Amino acid sequence: MNVLILTNDLMFQSQLSGPCSKWKPQAIGRWTDTAASQCPANSAVVVDLSLPGLDVAKLAQWAQVHRVHLVGVASHVHTGRIENALQHGFAKVLSKGQVATQLEATLTQLEDEAP
Repeated sequence: MNVLILTNDLMFQSQLSGPCSKWKPQAIGRWTDTAASQCPANSAVVVDLSLPGLDVAKLAQWAQVHRVHLVGVASHVHTGRIENALQHGFAKVLSKGQVATQLEATLTQLEDEAP
């Protein structure tokens, strides 16, 4: 499975990369057509929900059409962002505190599921 990390925060990128390391993730700072082309079906995109200008609805619509899993990551206090991502079809949303303990297991589970 291909894994893409969508964040422009270098410190957070390193926190996300560790649990994703077995998939050799690629990190990108913003969503573009070029980034989208790197996601074949059954890929996963780990999305920093605090990314400025992120259009959750548009990203979720693209993911559904292209059969790509979306995993959101947000501060636990941003309940609106979390609810918005889940309402738009994100497979899972983790708090930043859950990344180290749950991200790898989440991706492993999604690897065997169709988006």
